[in-house]
Parts: sequence; structure tokens; C-alpha cells
Amino acid sequence: MAMRYHSLLFAIRYSLFAVIVAVCLWGCRSTRGVADADTYLSSRVKLTVPYGGGTMSVGGTMKMISGERLQVSLLMPIVRTELVRIDLTPDTLTLVERMDKHYLQADRRELRPYLPRRADFAHLEKALRRAARSEVEVTLSLSDLGLPALNGFALTLSHFDHRPVELSPTRIPAKYRRVEPAELAALIAKLVTH
Repeated sequence: MAMRYHSLLFAIRYSLFAVIVAVCLWGCRSTRGVADADTYLSSRVKLTVPYGGGTMSVGGTMKMISGERLQVSLLMPIVRTELVRIDLTPDTLTLVERMDKHYLQADRRELRPYLPRRADFAHLEKALRRAARSEVEVTLSLSDLGLPALNGFALTLSHFDHRPVELSPTRIPAKYRRVEPAELAALIAKLVTH
């Protein structure tokens, strides 16, 4: 039982880490003027990843200030402790994986070799706004988002809200180990091929 629980945690941890980085690498460029009514967006998020013969899901929240910052927080089921925090600006990506105390902090130049062709903040923001217009639950496959290697992974957004949110840059504790983009790309490639 303990071994099965450990392998499940391992799969959740690295699946989340890899998928969230891939989703966030998808967006890294500035936007132009945005109407005041479209300045803020928040929602609930559910990430579904293939696991064994089925799937597993982890929930969380997404908050965005147009043209400035997007934060996604994924929470451990039941205890609701943060597993992963993604902080994306038009120029930088910060990803903090709390279970193993890893983080990735990189700018557009460092991420460029690992990004899909149309990877920019504006494109990601536009896709999120389009999903929010439905005002119901929307599921986006990661292959639909320009990440075909992650077929079977899905991001579900629901409970959209346009009220103002405050977003501060994510702080990284000194005891966390930095992960380089190349190391993370190798982890994602390994995960996708298994």
C-alpha cells in the first residue's frame, strides 16, 4: 500500500510539474492595451493527466491581470496544500514545486528553445479570455493549446470571475533548488514518452 501511494505521489508530482511548465512556457510575450472591463480574470482550474490506464486530476486557482501577470496555484486534494505555483509575466516564468522544493525561474530568452512556435503571453491571455466568455466550465486539451506532445492532458476552467485581484511576485524560499530549463525539458520529454 505504501509503495503504491509513493508511486502515485511521484506520478502526480512530476506530471503536474511537467504539464504546468509546458502550459506556462506556452505564454511569454507582452500584450497591448486592454479594456478596463477585461483587466482581471480568475477561475477555478482542474488539471487532468493520463495515469496508468485512466486519468487523475488536481484542482486549483488561476488569477490574471491583463498584460501584467498570471498565477496558477495547484492544490493537493483533500488537504488543499499548494503543490505547484506558476507565476508568469510577459517576460518571465517562475515555477515553484513545493513537494520536492524545486523551482524554475527564467526569462523569454532562456525559454525560447523550449517554446512552441506561437508562444506568447498575449496568445495565452486571449485563449483564457475566450474560455471565460462561455461563463461555464470549459476544457482545453493541451494539444489544442499548441502542445501536441502532451496529448491526453487537459485543463478545465470554471467559476470565472472578473473582480479585481492583487497578485504579488512569488517568493522563493532559500532552501529550494533551482532547476534549469534544459533539466526541466528533459524531465517533460521523459514523462511524455512513458
